[in-house]
Amino acid sequence: MSQRIDLTGKTFGRWKVLWFDHTTSSGDANWFCVCNCGTIKSVNGYNLRSGRSTSCGCLVVELMRKNKPSVKHGLKKANPRLYGIWQGMLNRCRRKKDICYMAYGGRGISVCEEWHQFPPFYEWAMANGYTDDLTIDRINVDGNYEPSNCQWITMEENIRKAIDDRRRKKNGILFVCK
Repeated sequence: MSQRIDLTGKTFGRWKVLWFDHTTSSGDANWFCVCNCGTIKSVNGYNLRSGRSTSCGCLVVELMRKNKPSVKHGLKKANPRLYGIWQGMLNRCRRKKDICYMAYGGRGISVCEEWHQFPPFYEWAMANGYTDDLTIDRINVDGNYEPSNCQWITMEENIRKAIDDRRRKKNGILFVCK
């Protein structure tokens, strides 16, 4: 058996490797990675090193959005990254097929009614210090996505919180989605 190459802390495209996840039945190493957009996912190490996986899929979506007309409020086109953060937040809390649903909607985390529409979320983000190098964070990890419980923090701070959360188990379930 060959020795595993430690990828912890390395960057591959939009992926930053957080920690080793597991070895597959075929002997491949999988790693928990965080994408620039905030998605955390287990990714095959060979796919990272070979360039077959460079993002969670947000890059393709971003490129497709550039070629589509904006929605009627025009804000999606004005800030596609912020729009993606908003969509991700809604999906984690409402779509049962989302990979992170069990860590959010499945345990009762919801999005306030006001933020079910993008313009109010956009206005809150702009008034509360959003910049493209920050990601959304819930101050109380058991609280909902709402103006009084959310803030903008750096990806490094978010990764640190994810690692701390990983070390703590909630109800016997290990949550790694952010």
